[in-house]
Amino acid sequence: MLTDAKKVVAVISDLHLGEGVDSPIEDFKHHEPGNRIDDADSDYTLDNHFAAFLKWLTDACQGKELCLILNGDTFDPLAVRLRGEYVTLPYENADVRKFQKIARGHPEFFSALKEFLAHQNHELLFIRGNHDIFLDWPKVRAALLEKISPNHPNRVRFGWEEVCGGIYIRHGEAEPHDRINHKKVIITRADLAKLFKPKEWEKMLRSGELPSEDVLDVPLGHYLTADLENPLRVHNYLIARMHVHGFVWSDAFRNIGRRSWYRSRWFGLIAAYHLIKTILKHSLFGFWHLKMKSGPRRILKVVWWTIVGFLEGATTRDLALKILKEREDVDVVVMGHEHQYCVEMHQIGSRATTYVNTGAWNEQWEAKKDPAEKSWKYFDWLRRFGAFWRKFYQDAEMVPHLTCPTLVISWNAAGERTVRLMRFDYEEKTLKKL
Repeated sequence: MLTDAKKVVAVISDLHLGEGVDSPIEDFKHHEPGNRIDDADSDYTLDNHFAAFLKWLTDACQGKELCLILNGDTFDPLAVRLRGEYVTLPYENADVRKFQKIARGHPEFFSALKEFLAHQNHELLFIRGNHDIFLDWPKVRAALLEKISPNHPNRVRFGWEEVCGGIYIRHGEAEPHDRINHKKVIITRADLAKLFKPKEWEKMLRSGELPSEDVLDVPLGHYLTADLENPLRVHNYLIARMHVHGFVWSDAFRNIGRRSWYRSRWFGLIAAYHLIKTILKHSLFGFWHLKMKSGPRRILKVVWWTIVGFLEGATTRDLALKILKEREDVDVVVMGHEHQYCVEMHQIGSRATTYVNTGAWNEQWEAKKDPAEKSWKYFDWLRRFGAFWRKFYQDAEMVPHLTCPTLVISWNAAGERTVRLMRFDYEEKTLKKL
C-alpha cells in the first residue's frame, strides 16, 4: 500500500487516555466480548492495539519520512481523579499530577511512542483538543517528553492546527461550551488583573479569592464534564459510549446495561440529583474563573444539545465546511472530536473538496434491535404499549464496535498525493479498507 510513497502522514484522534483499566470511566479500554458490560474484570486497555499499530506503521514505512499526528483528545485529564474526585483545577501542578496518573495507567502506550521516536526519520505531532489542552503547560510537556523522547525532543511538536500539501488538520471542537482560544490558552495573573477594577483586585487578593499562579483558560464544558457527566458515567457505563456520539445521554438512558434492576430503574433520579447539584453550584457560588459561573439556562442548553445531538451551525462538520469555503489553499479538511468517522465530498465553487473525520480510537456501543414485529390487525395500540414496557424493563443487548480508524496520507517521488481512511485490524496486525 505504501510501496511507492516517499513521505507518509498517519492521523488518528480521540484516544482519551485516562487512569487505566481500573477506572470506571476509562475510554481507552476494550470490553471482552461475551461478558456483561459492567464486568470490569473482563476489561483491558487498548495500549496493545496502539503498540501493534505503531509497529506495523514503522515496518511499512522503513526508509520513508513518517509523521504520526495525534489529532486531539489523546489524553483525558477530565477522567482522572485527584483525591478521589473528578475535579477541574486549571493549575499547572494539578495537571502534572493528572498526567503522571495517566502515564502510570498506560505504560505500554508510552513505551510504544518512545520506540517509535527512536527512529531518525520519525516525527510526532500532538494537536491539542478540548480535553487535553493541558498540553500547553510547560511542565506537562516536559513530563511527556521525558517519557517518550528524552534524547530527541526535537522529534515531537505541539500545536492546534497543521497544514501540509493542501490538507488542513485540526481537532474540531466547535460547540460554544467547548470552544478554546487557541492563541492564548494560559491566563497569567497580569491578564486576570485586567478583568477587575484596582480596588476589587486588591480586595480579592487579600481575601484569597484569586489564584496565586497562572491558570488554564478551560471552557465551560470542562466543568460540566467533571460535575455532571463523570458522576453519571460511574453509574452508567454507556454514557458517551453509544455508537452515535451525538446522543450522549438519550440512548444510554434507554439502555442502562447494569446488573442491578434497582440501580437501572432509579438512574433517572440519580441524574436529576446531579443536574440540580451542578446548576446550584454554578449559579449560586462565585468563582474567580468566570467561565465556571453560569446560569441554569446556559447549563440546561448544553445538556439539551447533548440529548438531541444537534446544534445548528456549530458542529465539527460546519467548522470544516467553513474552512473549505474560506481557504482556497485547502482542499481536504481532517478533524476528529465527534467520535464517528466519515468521508464527505463537497463541490465548493469550481473546487472539489473533501471533509474527513477520523472518528475515535475507543470503543463505541450499539443497542441490538429486535426484528420488527408485524402489526396487529386489531388493537395495535396495545401491542405498542406492551413493547414499550418490555423495552423499559429489559435492557437491549449491547454490541461493541472497535474500529480504530486511521487516515493515511502519502506522497510519492513525483509529489502526487493519496488520501485514504483505513482501519487497523488488531487480529491481522495491518491496515484495511474502511
